[in-house]
Amino acid sequence: MKTEDLKLFHQIVDTGSLNRASEIFDLPKSNISRRIKSLEEELNILLFHRQNRALQLTEAGTKFYTKTKAMLIDLEASIQEITAPTYEVSGHLRIQLLPFPEILDIGRMIFTFMDMYPKISVEIITSAEDKNMVENHIDIALRVAEGKTLEDSSLVARPFKHASFGFFCTPEYVEQHGMPQTADDLRKLNVIRFRFPTGNIRQLPFGKMKR
Repeated sequence: MKTEDLKLFHQIVDTGSLNRASEIFDLPKSNISRRIKSLEEELNILLFHRQNRALQLTEAGTKFYTKTKAMLIDLEASIQEITAPTYEVSGHLRIQLLPFPEILDIGRMIFTFMDMYPKISVEIITSAEDKNMVENHIDIALRVAEGKTLEDSSLVARPFKHASFGFFCTPEYVEQHGMPQTADDLRKLNVIRFRFPTGNIRQLPFGKMKR
């Protein structure tokens, strides 16, 4: 049932005139008649007697009007309250963050957000697991993806930060094993590779390496 059709029905009853309802909603009279007929078919009841030009509610129509009047008033009041400029955002927000060093910078952003919206409580979940957001009631999650898209296309994704991968080692490692000069030299060294939350391992830009 469409809310607009319910409002239309109540307007017809309150004004007692199809023409007046047509003027208020700025709709052709034929359009209003068709929508009321559709509402009756959906409810499987007759709302108005149609023996004469005067609009008269049927017994079922009177009950429907009485039962839905308070509901419609509450609905309109709720919409006005939510959309009013003075409405204050509130609620609980669950955010999943990856256990990366950048979590400190993100934490500062979250504190700023909480200062702006003091009635919102924030819960932080640190996990590299690619959790199901719906099942785990997660509102926002940071994901790592290769390329421009995530594997789960049902998620609404926004780029947050770009990361590049490189080869790094400590001075002690170079002192012990020497500085690699070619790709073949790298194959002979122990390498720690990044595993994405999806389980995929970051591939090296050359050939295959033994574990």
